[in-house]
Amino acid sequence: MVCVYHDAPSAVAAPDLRSHAGFEIGSGPIDPPLKQVNLPAGRRAVLRFKGLYSGLSAADERLDRNWLPGPGETPADSPVFEVYLNTPMNTPPEALLTEICLPLAYHQGPKTAQPRGLPRGVHPPKDAA
Repeated sequence: MVCVYHDAPSAVAAPDLRSHAGFEIGSGPIDPPLKQVNLPAGRRAVLRFKGLYSGLSAADERLDRNWLPGPGETPADSPVFEVYLNTPMNTPPEALLTEICLPLAYHQGPKTAQPRGLPRGVHPPKDAA
């Protein structure tokens, strides 16, 4: 299973958040009401989280606020997604494994971190780094 998040909860009101939940498939037709969502290839920071799904938000925050500025990475203009490596149908909640995948931009010059809470295309002032 995969969940794609198109908006940052810190930048968009809860009723307006957009996401897709689904699964990876091979090639072939997709019949309505299913919809194909393609994610671009590229660099990603991946955090493997073990535990209850209710802890994913805090783990995502650690990735975004604690790790991202350290190496000076910049998020790509691509949605964050989660890959669920097992299922609560046959896994105890404390053993659930989820990969939080944060797409990263390719750098052409000096690296500057930008928290994902900012709307797409909005960058902090150069002296705010």
